[in-house]
Amino acid sequence: MKVSFREELTLPSLFWRIDEAEQSRYARGASLAVYRADVLRNLRWLLNSSSARADDPIWKYSGAAASVLNFGVAPYSGRIGSSLDMDEMASSIREAILNFEPRIIPATLEVERIGDQYDSEGNSVAFRISGSIWAQPVPERFTMETAVDTTSGAWTFDA
Repeated sequence: MKVSFREELTLPSLFWRIDEAEQSRYARGASLAVYRADVLRNLRWLLNSSSARADDPIWKYSGAAASVLNFGVAPYSGRIGSSLDMDEMASSIREAILNFEPRIIPATLEVERIGDQYDSEGNSVAFRISGSIWAQPVPERFTMETAVDTTSGAWTFDA
């Protein structure tokens, strides 16, 4: 059965389509809440995964940078928050989301720094990620707040 582009956007991720237990959940038709939770879970996985470092040989291949070989965001562990370029960091996060979560409408995606200060030790940087998820009959808005601990590289989330 041929699936339209719009229908394809509302399917669960490939990983969940392979899992038999998840197949039965989606066979009944995913509720908007389940669909939204799936997208937000994938964003958590994306942010807690490290993409290839700048010196990785992957960068010799133009298509590899946007492939699953580069899934994740730049590693921020071991860096002092005040030494990071926040605009570059927000742009990098946005680019990773656009590359790896096609169910988010690109024109609606915003990644912005929360606040002007770092935590008391300068080791945590917070962002607000918002946008719209493809859904029928109308797109579903989402907002999530996240912070990265630059000591460990771990991300925390409030959605």
